[in-house]
Parts: sequence; C-alpha cells; structure tokens
Amino acid sequence: MREIEPKGLEILRIISIIYKEINREASRRMGQDLSPLDLGIIKTLSISPYTPAKIANVLGVSRSAMTYAIDRLEEMGLVMRTRSEEDRRVIQLELTEKGKKTLMRAQKIYNDITREKLNILSEKEVNSLMDILQKLISK
Repeated sequence: MREIEPKGLEILRIISIIYKEINREASRRMGQDLSPLDLGIIKTLSISPYTPAKIANVLGVSRSAMTYAIDRLEEMGLVMRTRSEEDRRVIQLELTEKGKKTLMRAQKIYNDITREKLNILSEKEVNSLMDILQKLISK
C-alpha cells in the first residue's frame, strides 16, 4: 500500500493556502470586503432569486451565517429582500444592479488572478492538474 496519508494532509494544506491567497488578493483588488460566502451568494442569485434558506442549503452554511451575510450585502446595496408574489410570507433575495456589476467585476478579477497563478505552469502541467482535480471530485 502506498504511503499517501501524510501527503494527503500536505495536499490539503497547500490547496487551502492557494484558496486563501486568491481570495485575499481578489478582496484587495476589489477594494471591498467581500468574503467567499458573499461572492457565493451573489453568484447563486445571478441564476435566479432564492430564499435565504435555499441559498444556505446550496452553499452549506447555517441560516444564522446566511442572515448575517445577507444583512451585510443588503447594507452594501448588492442584494435586496423582496416578498414572493405567490406567498407574501416568503422572502426572496435578488441581486441589485450594483450586485450584478460587482459579480461581473469579481469574476474578471478571479479570472485574472487565476491566470496569473497558472502562468508559471506549462500547458501540459495545467492540463494534468485539471485532470487530477477532476479525478478527485469525481470519486
């Protein structure tokens, strides 16, 4: 049997560092204090309006964390709460125009940072990395 366990922890540590570096740099370039959760909410709402509970479920966070994040995003003018047309008791979230522009800007920034990070690799290495990561998530 191969000795993978110690390497597995090191791989997770490295992935975590890369993830944090990319998010830190994106936040710096955006000039806004948007967390990965904030961006996940905005990205999800770009598809369709959702209830806070549904987004919490999709993103795998607690309802209290979702409420806190939504309050912040609403304060920043990026999302708005609206009442459902079918059931006035149901609150839905929608992106504002500012939220849509913020998402487009964030996507460009993340693409730029990712491109910069990957530029140190050859095309063959990038393809190998993608294959390996796909293999890991398909298991």
